[in-house]
Amino acid sequence: MFNQNLFAMKKNFIYLVLMALLLPSYSWAQRLWDYDPVSVDEIVPGEDNYYVFQEGYNDKGQSENGFLNSSSSNTLQEVNTSCVYNFIEVDQVEQNGQTFPVYVLKNVDNGKYLTDASEGYTSSLVKAFHFTARKGVMYPEGTDLTSWIHYSNVLVFQQCLDGGAWVLCSPTEQLYIGISYNPSFLPYTSTNNWYVYRATEHQLSAYEKLNETFNKYFYDGFDVEIFPVGSAPGCISQELYNEMEAVYEEANALIADINADPSLCEAMTQKIEDLFVKYNENIIPLTDGYYLFHNRGVNGLAYDAGTKARAEKDTPRPTTWTVDDAKYIWHITRSGTDGLYILQNWGSGQYMGKNPGGASPFPMIADSVDHFTAEHFTGRWFIVKDVNGATINRTAVGDLIRWNSTSENSQWGFEPIPADTIAKLEGPINQANINKKLTALRDEAKGYYEGLKIKNGLTYDGKYGPNAGGLVSSLMKSNSELPGNEFKYAVDGNVNSYYHSNWQSGGAPTDDWHWIQMDLGREVQELVVKYSDRYDRQNMNMPLRFAFVAPEDDDVEAPQWLDTLSDTKVEPTYATDFSNGKSDSTTTIAKVTLKRPARYLRFVVLETMDNAIRGFGPTWNVGEFRLYDANESGENPRFTLVPQEIRDAVEAQLTKADEELAAGLGTEETYQALQQAYDAFLEAYPDPSPLESDIAAARSILEVAEEGDAEAYYQPGSKAELDAAISAIEKEVDENEALTLERIAALRLQLQNDLKAFYAKLNVPEGGKVYRIVSTAGYFDDGSERNQNDACMASANADINGDPIWGYKLNEGVDDRFNTLWYVEKTEEGFSFKNLANGLYLNNPYYGLTEEEIEEQITDLRLGYSETPKYFTLGSYAKAGSFIIIAHEGAYLNMDPDGTMVHYGVRNDAHAPFVFKEVTDDDGFSSSYMIPAKPGQVQIMTLPIELGFVYTNNYTAMKVVGKKDGYVQLVPYAEDETIPAGTPFVIKTDAANEETGASAEDFVMADMVNQSIEESLNLTYQYEPVVQNGLVSAPAAFTLEPGYGYLYKEMIVVSEGGEEMEAATGFFNSSIPETEEDGDYVLQLTGDITGEGTAVNGIELVKNAPVDVYTVSGVKVRSGVKVASATKGLPKGIYIVGGKKVIVK
Repeated sequence: MFNQNLFAMKKNFIYLVLMALLLPSYSWAQRLWDYDPVSVDEIVPGEDNYYVFQEGYNDKGQSENGFLNSSSSNTLQEVNTSCVYNFIEVDQVEQNGQTFPVYVLKNVDNGKYLTDASEGYTSSLVKAFHFTARKGVMYPEGTDLTSWIHYSNVLVFQQCLDGGAWVLCSPTEQLYIGISYNPSFLPYTSTNNWYVYRATEHQLSAYEKLNETFNKYFYDGFDVEIFPVGSAPGCISQELYNEMEAVYEEANALIADINADPSLCEAMTQKIEDLFVKYNENIIPLTDGYYLFHNRGVNGLAYDAGTKARAEKDTPRPTTWTVDDAKYIWHITRSGTDGLYILQNWGSGQYMGKNPGGASPFPMIADSVDHFTAEHFTGRWFIVKDVNGATINRTAVGDLIRWNSTSENSQWGFEPIPADTIAKLEGPINQANINKKLTALRDEAKGYYEGLKIKNGLTYDGKYGPNAGGLVSSLMKSNSELPGNEFKYAVDGNVNSYYHSNWQSGGAPTDDWHWIQMDLGREVQELVVKYSDRYDRQNMNMPLRFAFVAPEDDDVEAPQWLDTLSDTKVEPTYATDFSNGKSDSTTTIAKVTLKRPARYLRFVVLETMDNAIRGFGPTWNVGEFRLYDANESGENPRFTLVPQEIRDAVEAQLTKADEELAAGLGTEETYQALQQAYDAFLEAYPDPSPLESDIAAARSILEVAEEGDAEAYYQPGSKAELDAAISAIEKEVDENEALTLERIAALRLQLQNDLKAFYAKLNVPEGGKVYRIVSTAGYFDDGSERNQNDACMASANADINGDPIWGYKLNEGVDDRFNTLWYVEKTEEGFSFKNLANGLYLNNPYYGLTEEEIEEQITDLRLGYSETPKYFTLGSYAKAGSFIIIAHEGAYLNMDPDGTMVHYGVRNDAHAPFVFKEVTDDDGFSSSYMIPAKPGQVQIMTLPIELGFVYTNNYTAMKVVGKKDGYVQLVPYAEDETIPAGTPFVIKTDAANEETGASAEDFVMADMVNQSIEESLNLTYQYEPVVQNGLVSAPAAFTLEPGYGYLYKEMIVVSEGGEEMEAATGFFNSSIPETEEDGDYVLQLTGDITGEGTAVNGIELVKNAPVDVYTVSGVKVRSGVKVASATKGLPKGIYIVGGKKVIVK
């Protein structure tokens, strides 16, 4: 609650110092501040006007009446310099006919601006949080609080109104600088109030400076807990401790004399400053070694919990170290980058990986891909941060998550492990890790190998191999499916997920047993049922008695199914390997003979272990569920086609692995030998599923194709030819249970050639012409238009690493959109598409790659651009008269909802159909170019082509003549002057005008030098940076280094490094000449630009997106690793990288 007594005070005098604690070589400026604890009535911006912010009132305890500051994760109860701010006016906003200043807050202590980004404070005005400051008001009931004019200063508590609270709100949305979390950025009106006080400054006396210096460094006193002695990170030597203790006692004695000699005070102040420079230089740093990773908040040790990092409370230190205790030992090493460390759990060999965000814990992964910093905080404690600057924090439940705090739960100590302990454990640890690795490979290889021996893949154990899908992969229906635990989790091959029938009130069936309804695909009489228990709540709801029920007369629409074909009691007899350990008697396998053959069945559970009745019958769950045709439990003929020597090698290595693991003595040699034998088996097994998928895809293509004379129709007779070709392949597959590898490959190639021949008979656009490529996405079922419908494929800029986009609806007029024009070339290889506005070709990431290279290199849906032609083929869409553009079979051009063009795996997706609209000089071409721009802004633009006159409603393109009196002087290009290709220029657009009703100006117009299609096909493009009197083009997006100037509002701000420059914009370097000329327009320089050159020479940006890596059995081995190094160093085998299967040879 707000302290009303503060208002009785006339002044509150606060001593303070800058709080950037314990930084060496920092020149500390001690300052004294006064503030009047009466919330001001007016804000005066500028760096000469100082304010402090005290939290207002909140009825839920979210206010501590603390002061906003830059030195702590929490608000402070006493003011210091980190609590003092300036309002800096950067803009204005018009709302309801009124003008309101827009501010940023500049902290006096660190000189940076408050931001809602993770770093808290920034030197960048662009990143700073922009807000309006309005005196709070309590509006009457019924006021429209969804309107900015009201929510931007609304108060909900009378105490805040009485105290004169201010509301600091974004000028564009309901987002406040809030009173919780120092501060929060939230839309809640209950935490949006601050008391704003004026502050003034005066100098400290020598005695006061000594007091402040003493309190700054010895704020917690002096003892061995605060300044620990030893060899561990964060400690100091006994000699330095003794020296510091002497200075502490000497200073304490001097402070006791309030009339101490000023010269002695000054000398002691300097002595303390010098002492702590020495202290910081001599703290034992964190170096490579083996450590306990100790959390201060709970006195707990971090460990590898299998898939995530955790720290239990009050973890006892082992007295006698064992292999099991090694999970607490961390091998910490420096990465190749200064200041970054790799955290590897020694016991498991796994690494702490990249946190996915939110409340998710830090994962433990198989490879080192993410590094951490360890910053000394106080005493033996460090703040450990990830690469994004978030701290590692121990939650109340024990998980280690990303946070933004320096609280004790985010403080970590590193306790060294003695070398003799490491030496003693090294052999057993290495053995345990190779056993673990070999066990995983043995289980994967055995499950796959044994599962392929039998035709239907059934194995009598708790495993579900890739060949063991059975007769059912989805339900027809269920009367009790529970949202979040649907049947799909019973057929996903993962025993650690589960299906659960609905047990909730209102969800469980009250008039029938809990059942699932299935279509077996054909009539079957003898079944084998296999299912496993739920992994985390065993021996409770797994079925012990079940019935199969069919509809009378096979009428699947009958309201009740009354023909009971079997009633079976079972006992689980097989063990299951769950993520939390192997558990006996948790998998059931039972043969069931139905009283008659049936295709449609309901699996009805009559009894479970607990028999927990929910509704009419017991609720039940299974981790996995399969039905097999008992007559298909014989030998798999495809298995026998694998050469005997390859099968013998697998079995020999499996036997050897079993023997070694039984003795607890797995070896790396056996691991490598088993991997090699397993890989050879996988390569030799004649898996027909790829061919079957190809046939199904070809059938779907044939089904939607139509014949006719118009574009996107096939020539008469084409369909019959393809149908005959597919039928011949289907016949061979049906008549041969076991095709050889060679024959499967030959049939796949034959089908590909048949499809190519079919595509060649499609009526396609003529090559050598210019077209707009337009979506025919059409309409939703309710009649509303899809966003993509009638939109054109276009370019956004000339960034070779950028993405083609879509927009600009054909029916809204696109003649002025030069960036929608594509020159289409047709060769024997297919079609290429060159954008006339940027001179780049649409990239086909599949072009020229082998199938193996595709699996390794295609990791996302991006298309991008190419400097050389890349070819596509055209096919027919399901809707007659539209094309699909094929990058590769199974990859089709698509207008993604995010506004970019991508390749996507659904051939007949609603966003995949296109038509080609030819453009000629007389139809669709314009010599004016409407270029997208940001409304209401001064901006730098760069285009790769030569332009004529460039203008907006009230401005024309401008160039730099030089700098004068702290301003860059600009003059407009003359009407008869062209802007050379790639040359940056400055231009301004208008914002929306409520008074006149004028819309925001989101484009600029350019008169093009090229006046025809022919001239447009012969343009010269400039992709390298161009400098015009210190104004530098940015043809591609990149990150600025420190010292360059970038445009913010109508100011040029000096970069601190890390600012992202958008493609097709520009920035400033130090070569701006001095001038005596006054420009028609000026841009204020806010600092000295020191950056030289173009800053982007030789840049080659390739988006190397992070992906996760899994084994084929679903075990994550790497998290967030860059594509280029995703499988580097991994053992031979098959992995899933970013959703794609990759073979590591």
